Parts: sequence; C-alpha cells; structure tokens
Amino acid sequence: MPGETLSRQSRLKKPPHFRAVMSRGKRRNGAFLTIYCLSEAGADVARASRLGVIVGKKVFRDAHDRVRAKRLLREIFRKNRRNFKYPSSLIFRFISKPKSLQYKEIESECLSLMKRCELVV
Repeated sequence: MPGETLSRQSRLKKPPHFRAVMSRGKRRNGAFLTIYCLSEAGADVARASRLGVIVGKKVFRDAHDRVRAKRLLREIFRKNRRNFKYPSSLIFRFISKPKSLQYKEIESECLSLMKRCELVV
C-alpha cells in the first residue's frame, strides 16, 4: 500500500544529522520520552519531515523490547506526520522505561510532546 511505510528519506540515519537536530533543535521532556525537534524549510510537509529514534540498552535491556519501542515510535510518526504544521526533523529518545510497551500509552506521550513543540495542529 502506498504511503504505509516510512521511506529512507523520512529517517535520520547518520550521526551528523542526529547531532545537528540535538544541538540546534528544541528539546521537550516527558515522563519517559524526550523529543528533539528542528524545523526545516521545504514544500511537502509529509515528505520533508524526518525521524530518528534512540533506544538505549540501559533503558530496555532486552533486544526485543528495544525493537518494539522503535517500531511503535516509527508507526506513531508515520500516522501523524500529515498533521505537522511545517516540515521538521524529530528525534525521540527514551529516558526511562514506561509501565508497559502499549501503543496507546506511548502514542499519548508522543502526541503531547509534539504539541509542546508546536508541531501538530
């Protein structure tokens, strides 16, 4: 299905890109997530917005929990990037382990952080 995947152009992959967003972007802390957001110039909001995810071994010991956390964050970003006011680069970083890795819990935290960064309508 077109538009159902997160393309390579929509992901932050290289360390210099992560450093740029983390050093020049806004940072907002939540209960168990931190978001770094950096506004970017561009025409198409959905295409120009990019995502990076940081999930450390100190927060999630088991590899399957780290993979699930990354997958949930990518899915939340993919479903909500059409609601962004302007193109931006985002980095989500887990700072502590949530009570459970349930979609609704992580989605509510992500959306509240994106609203605090003034990204979503």
